[in-house]
Amino acid sequence: MNALHAPPDARVLLLGEAGAQAASLRVLGLRTDCAPDTTSALHAILAADLALDPYLLVVGATDALAASMAPAYLLAAPRLLFDATPEAVAAAIAVAPRKVLAAPAIAGIDSTSGLKNVGADSAFYLKLLERFWHAQHHADAAFAAEAGAANWAALAGRAHSLRGSAASIGATALRDAAGQLEQAAERRGPVTAELAVLQAALAEVIAGLNAYFSSQLDQSQDLLTDTAEAFAARDQLVVLLKDYSGDALDYFDSVKTSLAQLMGTGALAQLAEHIERYEFEAAREVLSKTG
Repeated sequence: MNALHAPPDARVLLLGEAGAQAASLRVLGLRTDCAPDTTSALHAILAADLALDPYLLVVGATDALAASMAPAYLLAAPRLLFDATPEAVAAAIAVAPRKVLAAPAIAGIDSTSGLKNVGADSAFYLKLLERFWHAQHHADAAFAAEAGAANWAALAGRAHSLRGSAASIGATALRDAAGQLEQAAERRGPVTAELAVLQAALAEVIAGLNAYFSSQLDQSQDLLTDTAEAFAARDQLVVLLKDYSGDALDYFDSVKTSLAQLMGTGALAQLAEHIERYEFEAAREVLSKTG
């Protein structure tokens, strides 16, 4: 694996028996996590994506994992590598750029401009947004307190800092408002009008970020719930097939949409055909490959 040229501190998820490679990958500077099965892997991928520390690659991926991830809205989807040999891992990481994030629609932020500011590095831009979101969530109160106390130096410094961070994420109106407040504070006031403009611009940006990150969390949590239900449906269908129950046909019809999250269209069609022909052992064999 000497040809490996991984991004610094790249993160890799190892699925199933691929976990045996963890030690050798860590020697190469890769951060590795292991998941024993499809469900655990999906949870790990979604959690990492929400934490803005996504996986670069999933080693030892399965068709079931690919199908489970298909409906997910991932900010930086990892590349799925089905071949877990060291040579395949080296080749994949060497050419595994992250999925480019389309500029997200966030009120008060020109994300196209923000992405350009960081060289279209989607993962880094998302981290900037998250850091700004947490750092400035209650900043309006601090601005008001410093203005009320006529603490001009502190107010100017805070406005200067906000101007830079707003510019970096593409919050143009907020950047301009912070610049106007900074100048007013350096003149030692008054700052009433400038403060009001800044607070309105900041409120818009924070509300936009609240909505954006909340929507990502909701979508991922919904996906986890749907996937758990799909695995439960699969397990129940396996029981019916094992018992050669005539209810298997009706039950399959009621859950096939859910099962589609775990299976490709070809496998789902094959499963349906076996069940319709009462080939229950063959149907169980198809389901056994869903992870």
